[in-house]
Amino acid sequence: MNVLVAGDSFKGSLTSKEFTYITASVLQENGINAKALPLSDGGEGALEVLTDILGGEIIEIPVLNGILRETSAKIGKSGNTYIIESAQAVGLPELGDNKDILASSSYGVGQMISYALDHLANKIYLTIGGTSCNDGGAGMLCALNVKFYNENNNEFIPQAKNLSDTSKIDFSSIHSQLKNCEIIVLSDVTNPLLGKNGATYVYGPQKGGDEITIPVIEDNIKHFANIISNVTGQDHRNNLGAGAGGGIGFSAMYLNNVKFLNGADEILKLADFDKYLEWADLVITGEGKFDNQSFMGKICGRIITASKDKKVGIICGISSLTDDASKYNLTFINEIGRGKTDPIGQAKKHLTDEVQSLAKRIYEMRIIK
Repeated sequence: MNVLVAGDSFKGSLTSKEFTYITASVLQENGINAKALPLSDGGEGALEVLTDILGGEIIEIPVLNGILRETSAKIGKSGNTYIIESAQAVGLPELGDNKDILASSSYGVGQMISYALDHLANKIYLTIGGTSCNDGGAGMLCALNVKFYNENNNEFIPQAKNLSDTSKIDFSSIHSQLKNCEIIVLSDVTNPLLGKNGATYVYGPQKGGDEITIPVIEDNIKHFANIISNVTGQDHRNNLGAGAGGGIGFSAMYLNNVKFLNGADEILKLADFDKYLEWADLVITGEGKFDNQSFMGKICGRIITASKDKKVGIICGISSLTDDASKYNLTFINEIGRGKTDPIGQAKKHLTDEVQSLAKRIYEMRIIK
């Protein structure tokens, strides 16, 4: 009887490692052979998951946050491969009540990439979800030594509010190690840079944007996109994923040796998920909120699809799935948050209690024969 516990983080309450290891441990205590496999789709927790998969270590460096204030960020390192989670520097939660979308910049992301390049990185995994910035990725380019000049020929650090000041962009002094480094952007976002489905209108409101600031920022990013397109002779504004990370996806497209991959698919491959799946009789996966969106590029949905020939169960914070569970061959959907006292603060306790109950029911329900 083999149970594979492979899942994502529960936003704000459980990391993917906590979810999978607690679940597997409780099952093991009840005589069930279980393995934990923490996973991510490139969102929250990707740094820890990828670094573990690649057998690396996590280091901490000084950077500027999403509004250009000093902070620190963690980076994963495995040989000459680096794992950079943009949200470590410019994450939305890091700002707390200090969100300021007009002042936002991706400069700190560029600092993390620059650190890796300074240390001769030849491969960088870059995740761009959960950011507070909305500057089209211009700040990231600036930290990589792309020069931004205003009409008075003065250099400046790009922010959402001053992109319209851009008169000239100079790539001539961009970090030299970029030509020797492959950058793999992990994202499940397909939004373009501009328009009603773009970075600003779709994701700007959660970053503090409103009906006054969002149109201003949209115009500023459009101005930046016009300038960089004229300078490079390339226009990526309508490319799939250009709107990811407040436009970090857009600017990343102007770097050398860059490719975009679905985060869930790449992490499943790196983790050798198929090998674990072959071993398992039952797969338990989960995330904080399980709903129809889980099947749109998210790791939980990818696990369910990949495990179609196995029995699959879900443990989640809450489920808002409107489809019939049988459509996805789901044996059970168990919630640990709905109706519970302090569901976020007490998530570990609620998970433990739920898995204790589940372990006793596994035989009774004949989930595994």
